[in-house]
Amino acid sequence: MGHDGATGNMVAKDVVGFALHYYGNRDYQSVNNSVAPFASVPGLSSLFNGNISAISQYLPSLGNALLYSYNYDVLNRLKKMQVSNGLNTTTNNWTPVALPDYKESISYDANGNILTYNRYGNKAAPNKQMDSLSYSYKTGTNKLDFIKDDIADANYDNDIDNQSAANYDYDAIGNLIKDNAGSISNISWNVYGKIAAITKTDGTTISYTYDVAGNRVSKTVNGVQTWYVRDAAGSVMSVYTKGDNAINNGAISQIETHLYGTNRLGINTLNTNVDTSIIPETINLAGLGSGFNINFIRGKKFFELSNHLGNVLATVSDRKISIFTGSVFDHYEADIVSTQEYYPFGMQMPGRGFSSSKYRYGFNGQEKSNEIDSRGNHNTAEFWEYDTRIGRRWNLDPVSRPGVSDYAGLGNNPIRNIDPNGALFFGLFGSTSEQRQGAKSFVNENGGEIRNKWSSKIFCAGRS
Repeated sequence: MGHDGATGNMVAKDVVGFALHYYGNRDYQSVNNSVAPFASVPGLSSLFNGNISAISQYLPSLGNALLYSYNYDVLNRLKKMQVSNGLNTTTNNWTPVALPDYKESISYDANGNILTYNRYGNKAAPNKQMDSLSYSYKTGTNKLDFIKDDIADANYDNDIDNQSAANYDYDAIGNLIKDNAGSISNISWNVYGKIAAITKTDGTTISYTYDVAGNRVSKTVNGVQTWYVRDAAGSVMSVYTKGDNAINNGAISQIETHLYGTNRLGINTLNTNVDTSIIPETINLAGLGSGFNINFIRGKKFFELSNHLGNVLATVSDRKISIFTGSVFDHYEADIVSTQEYYPFGMQMPGRGFSSSKYRYGFNGQEKSNEIDSRGNHNTAEFWEYDTRIGRRWNLDPVSRPGVSDYAGLGNNPIRNIDPNGALFFGLFGSTSEQRQGAKSFVNENGGEIRNKWSSKIFCAGRS
């Protein structure tokens, strides 16, 4: 991993490298020996149903590469993850050595609700275990009542801890309205299934507004206002804020513009005081005509590096770093702004990330609602609110599937499936006929359109 093509080519040093494994050592064989070989992993179970057997992932800024191996049940639900090291970076071959760190095991009921969830971290706590969770549901429903955790709360500070009975409550149509352990005393939803307001037990108040298509256009947290300016397709183009004393003493400021190709590429951070910004004075230069003097500052644009799921693994700025060997300039390296690895359902791994600047997007490429969970474990998208620590939605999936709980996230296979807008998950290499029919039904009922984001992949872009 990290070997870019033929030896001797002038290629920049990698910030992220990952490989998907399906068939052990038989995933890919190059016909050209001058090209670096595909990462080889012995001992993996070959999977021929589209499930991913393992992922090799290397973020050099976090240390050694890790191999994530997966097991599934007969319904293709993720059952277990084992983490190993042992990559030979010279030969690009693995000799996997299982670690106690970060491993997981999960069980489900017949409806696809999670019953137990065991999760490990990286600390020197007993066996490094973070969570031993047992999910309890309200009788006769798919609604989560509370979660019991047999691991001491003090072991980790970023996870779910033990809860009392009736921790969660719901409105008449199944939207979450209370989370005692999460210090949320009330959540109110509008008639279109969007969060209107949240009240926390510490007095924090959060409110949201939306446009006619259901896209979030404003957020207010204890008086600090944020506005999202979107294009006709609903993509965020610019973000403004007012009342945040850390940004221009609370003056209304343009804090971001978003960068796009086919999808979002990154963010340009501005923090421009709208009230005091002025148009540069025109100057005239002999032979060149008129123009403006502009100060150009590098290090303000952040670009995403994502995996097959859209998970943002790293961000780099538009600034390059000069590397010297003694007094001789040798090469440039990327300016790494942040890196992060995730547990399968999206929770951030302790010890596998750092950030010199807050970046709002993460798991599945979705926005992190840090006003709800300051540790980055709550995702928001057009059609869901999602808790990455427990792998469940706050609201019902608008596209129901027979035999699967409408609170289940990503079809309980977050290694293969993505759900970019929270309405319809699909697999890495295409949608099933059931998913396509579900998309058609959803669009017929709610309006909008079906877009082919990649060939044979689908997601709904509609009104709610």
